[in-house]
Amino acid sequence: MPDDANSTAGQELLIERITSGQRSRMRGWDFDAATLRKALRGEIMPNPSLDLGNPCNLNCPYCFVEEKLSRRKVRRPDELSMEETRAVIEDFHGAGAATVNIVGAGEPTIDPHFEEVIGLIASLGMVPVVFTNGIRIARETAVARLLYCRGATVVLKFNSRDPVLQDLVAGRPGYTSLRDRALEILLDTGFASHSPTRLAVDTLAFRGNLAELPAIYRWCLQRNVHPIVAEYVPTGRTEGGRFVGYASLPPDPEARRAIADALEPLTNEERFWLAIQIAEIHRELGLDIGGPCAYYGGGMCTQILGLYVDISGNIWPCVARTALRDGGLVPGRLGNIRDGELPSEVWRSHPYMAFLRARFDGSCPYKPSIPEVSHGERRERGRRSHSTGILPRS
Repeated sequence: MPDDANSTAGQELLIERITSGQRSRMRGWDFDAATLRKALRGEIMPNPSLDLGNPCNLNCPYCFVEEKLSRRKVRRPDELSMEETRAVIEDFHGAGAATVNIVGAGEPTIDPHFEEVIGLIASLGMVPVVFTNGIRIARETAVARLLYCRGATVVLKFNSRDPVLQDLVAGRPGYTSLRDRALEILLDTGFASHSPTRLAVDTLAFRGNLAELPAIYRWCLQRNVHPIVAEYVPTGRTEGGRFVGYASLPPDPEARRAIADALEPLTNEERFWLAIQIAEIHRELGLDIGGPCAYYGGGMCTQILGLYVDISGNIWPCVARTALRDGGLVPGRLGNIRDGELPSEVWRSHPYMAFLRARFDGSCPYKPSIPEVSHGERRERGRRSHSTGILPRS
């Protein structure tokens, strides 16, 4: 960032805004102002992300870490070994990481080295943040206890309360009941009894679940569960921010059509409607959350406060695997650990990372901005949509 007085003052206002109030209410993403200052100067990399194995016990047609033309997720021949994964985690630690996000590439909990990886992250004093579909937790309650004892935060997939819709977009009949059982176990284990909470749900906003998103969001806030309500990551089966994972759909034409229709991205009017509903929930609960954000509800983007290393050792700016160039999005690969490149060095010295840090404001640089709504907009748009509950699609 430029070091003139105005830029410094602007940066301080930005840091104060995005670290105040209740914008980042999840352990592992709750960075304080001092950490943000160091991160934005490139001195530390507080929040990197890492893949484990590619196999998954679901086949979500919107999976952003899977190739758009693949039929389902299977093991790849070039996956990182445990020795390579250990070296990456130790490099993260040396770069000042406070958190390591385990985001994929498949379902992390079924990776043969999962317990070892979580233990290593915890032993180095970092918070493991585990994104999971919850199936193994539902079947083996000891997994929840292990994660709890290792200080992990768990982010559970939760796209719908409707079993028909949830099973359709997860690519597995019966998934919803397993997901619900996992959520019950995580609550009973005590993940939501902390401040900040150690339990979150990861919810994509799309056409099929729009009507229920405010209720899911409210449910989370009332139970100290952090709601991550997001739009598509513009890569993989949601390349360009739209659903393109048709190869993964079942052969039945009716099922294919139902899934594709449900996974249509929101229109601008629907995005505003959702933002207004969430702003009203904040008002009712006495929450003051505003400013640029990456998620509906005010959560800032923490993914670009650290690099992402995928299952093949590629180093990316974040899980979007994308870079900004000439007003558009291009593949954002910055290197590979098998070529001797270290994530810590890429974070400190790559010009693209310096560019991202200079423009950081809490929003996602690769997605459309989450609508910010004023009191007047809430009132006017709320009046227009009151009779139907949802604004019509344009």
